[in-house]
Amino acid sequence: MAWRPSIAGRSSASCPSRASVPILEKNGTVPVNVSIPLIDPVVALLGYGVLGLSPIAAHIPYFSQLYFFAASAIMMIHRNISLKAIGFTKPACSLTIVYTILFAILPIALFGITEFFLTYFYPVQMTQTAPFLVEGKRAFNLFILAPLSEELLFRGILFSALCRVYPLTYAVTASALLFMLAHGIWAFGPLCLGLIAAIMTYRWQSLIPGIIFHSVSNLYFPLLVGFFPKTYAIVLRLPILMK
Repeated sequence: MAWRPSIAGRSSASCPSRASVPILEKNGTVPVNVSIPLIDPVVALLGYGVLGLSPIAAHIPYFSQLYFFAASAIMMIHRNISLKAIGFTKPACSLTIVYTILFAILPIALFGITEFFLTYFYPVQMTQTAPFLVEGKRAFNLFILAPLSEELLFRGILFSALCRVYPLTYAVTASALLFMLAHGIWAFGPLCLGLIAAIMTYRWQSLIPGIIFHSVSNLYFPLLVGFFPKTYAIVLRLPILMK
């Protein structure tokens, strides 16, 4: 993704206008400055697929996140790319973080409305009541390690490389599909997350909004189980959402 100087140099007191968003080239691609060829992240993901199916992965804590960090670091060092170049920089708009958080908590509000409706107007028989605790190491992985490592590889590197070659729509879709496949054959949640995070990365020219949204979205499932059990009972009937 192109972290254009004209955007990075703006005062954080004002939001960039629509004209500040990178202009598409004639072929529909986004002009980027990150010189990581597409073959690099593709090989990295193929390696992840191979190692992830091996017994090695099962014996290494946080295997996925450590692999994504390591693969990203190797590519960045080999291509002499800085973290700032791939989007680890403050968004030009000072309100971007606020917008991102408000957008990220919308599904939580929807859970609450659905729970209220099911409780008072449409009683649902509970199908599962086991608690789902997120604490300690699991919380660290869900809310810090996973968002950082996955946004770094899939949006910072893969999405940038795709934008060098393909039109924006294809780059967003392909990066989201590959992100989904890294989580399972059909993982609806990661697919939606991948689409939203890629669009945020493109719109705000920063990985920070995507990282924040990613971290908050990892809270959806624990909240469903712990605080919205009736809504969770409905979701359980839709296996596509539970992958």
